[in-house]
Amino acid sequence: MTSTPSSQMQYQRLTSYLRGSLSPEEKGIVEEQLEQDPFLQDAVKGLQNLESVDQLDKQNRLIHQQLDKHIKNVRPTSISGWQYAAIAAMILLALLPILTSFMASEQELLYARYVDVYPNNIPIYRGETDKADIMFAMAEYETGNFNKAKQMLEELNRSQPASSPTYFYEQVARLHLGEYEVAQKGLSVYLDADSSEYQHAAKWYIALIHLRNGDTEQAALQLLELQKADGRYSRKSADLLQDLKTQLSVD
Repeated sequence: MTSTPSSQMQYQRLTSYLRGSLSPEEKGIVEEQLEQDPFLQDAVKGLQNLESVDQLDKQNRLIHQQLDKHIKNVRPTSISGWQYAAIAAMILLALLPILTSFMASEQELLYARYVDVYPNNIPIYRGETDKADIMFAMAEYETGNFNKAKQMLEELNRSQPASSPTYFYEQVARLHLGEYEVAQKGLSVYLDADSSEYQHAAKWYIALIHLRNGDTEQAALQLLELQKADGRYSRKSADLLQDLKTQLSVD
């Protein structure tokens, strides 16, 4: 048995049925097959639990290629095209968590390549009452002890405005601790602060969070804005956009 055009057509008809795009006649044929084939029923139930059937199409060709490779020397059997489609669907269901993890890891790798530790440039003024506390907190930050830095900065920020430098560094520390949702919310206060020196940095980090979360559209929008602006993130944004374009073209 090989993945003949007939079996491929059966698979396409199965996924079209789940999308509701079949004609009444074709829908009736599929439902008749479902009544007669428990294996096919199980495959359809599994596919219905997915958020989108479309995510299977990309992997369908690969699965059929692998099936062809391993069954070339198998003697012909009475497996029907419908059963073949069901087998392919069940294999896809089994592999989907791995495939999803792999696709997500590509974006995570891109995130890891570009995420950086924002340099410490907090000005310390003579006579500042919390001067020592800020210095100790930023010393922890610079050595990569982000958990300790976050705790110390969080305590300092109880008496600081949300747009203060220490608040910004608290959010960057949270970012490096994997607290992406909290960090994004905290960094967003800098987006509308045109006079803030941290505006572009906040936009850069938020773009990276979108990227890591798989929202490439939002990431690209932020990066395009940064690319047009002057500063250290213009070139970095252009490079990341090019890498994103390459990744998407490969996918």
